[in-house]
Amino acid sequence: AEHSWFDLRRGSDDEWWRVEVLGPTSGVIQTRIDAAEAREDVRWERRVFVLATWHGDVAHRACERILELAAEHPDFGRLEFIKNGETSWTANRIPAQREEYAAWPGPNSNTFVVDLVRQTDGLALELDHNAVGKNYARGFRLGRTLDGLGFEVDTDYLGVGLGLRQGFEFRLLGLTFGVGFWPPAIKIPIVPRIGVQPGWVSTEF
Repeated sequence: AEHSWFDLRRGSDDEWWRVEVLGPTSGVIQTRIDAAEAREDVRWERRVFVLATWHGDVAHRACERILELAAEHPDFGRLEFIKNGETSWTANRIPAQREEYAAWPGPNSNTFVVDLVRQTDGLALELDHNAVGKNYARGFRLGRTLDGLGFEVDTDYLGVGLGLRQGFEFRLLGLTFGVGFWPPAIKIPIVPRIGVQPGWVSTEF
């Protein structure tokens, strides 16, 4: 499966933040990182693909909105660190208000990214077809695709989508089969995208 996250630059190149959900016990994480880490193209010994970038006023508003939504997200819970002295800290696990992390079918790190994109004006993207949890519907969902250029209907275990960028997708038990239109590709579960990666064509929306 693929893992998705946000790297946010707030102002100067010295102020980068990474926002993500890492796993069952991590909760929602907002971490200060340096510019070099934000630009690394390998993480956990795997290639990193940039799915989309945003700049200017849209990016400025989106950064603040994403940090706000992440801090208030009802799923996954979070870790709260309390300082006990000069060198001593205690980590308290605050449980989720709605759902805890579930690697399959979700909610998970990819569900988290989808939630924030859908709630932030000006953002649109297509996640990797192997980003399990991207179509976790919490029951049933009918609406626009995440890139805003198509429509989809999903339950937690079955769904279908059609869009100009996404192409045609059929989802079964959290796995995605399909054909991408732009960039062109074949999507088979577990197998990497066969064709052109979105980041190879353009990361601009």
